[in-house]
Amino acid sequence: MKRNTENLRTILEVMGLLILFLAFEHLVSARLTWLALSLWAIIWLIGIVDKLRYLGGHYRKTIRIPTVNDEFIRVSGFLLGGAITAGALAWMIFSKHHDFFQPALFVAGILLLSNAVLHVPGASVRISTHNLRLDHKHRRIPLASIKSLHIAPGRLEVHEENGRVSALSRLALDESVSNELKTFIEERIPHATVLIDHGISTDSAHSHL
Repeated sequence: MKRNTENLRTILEVMGLLILFLAFEHLVSARLTWLALSLWAIIWLIGIVDKLRYLGGHYRKTIRIPTVNDEFIRVSGFLLGGAITAGALAWMIFSKHHDFFQPALFVAGILLLSNAVLHVPGASVRISTHNLRLDHKHRRIPLASIKSLHIAPGRLEVHEENGRVSALSRLALDESVSNELKTFIEERIPHATVLIDHGISTDSAHSHL
């Protein structure tokens, strides 16, 4: 549920920011509004470039893992981006009154469509020289402390020597993805046991720190 809420927020923030920019324009100068909009667009463009780099194989220390929410997020991006782009074009073509909000809507729609086209799986595992990290919000786990990793339908668990367990949940793991993930981990943590286990209990203790 937490992951789903974060994904929905990512999509809906586009509309929220556009509404904020529109209100901002009536309170301050149009130049400041355009500056704020440009900074926001740059942030989204950096995200698109980051996706292109991952799809191009530049992040060899990171593997992306599908989640149960990925398809919803991708389809929502297409629908919302397409609707905003088409609406903005129609507004610019048929409206006699033109202001900054029309091209801003068009840019927002294009950015949403671009993010949907360049979709990457929602979860990630990053293994650097000394640490493993499950998504960007989890703590860094020293590789030397890892005893085993368990891959199960919907879940990845990292078991440490001290008994601590960290986990990613709500994953969409089929046989192909599970095997790819297993290979990725074994190549980078050769001392750890990696199990594709279909009987992991979701009630086991885990950490989300």
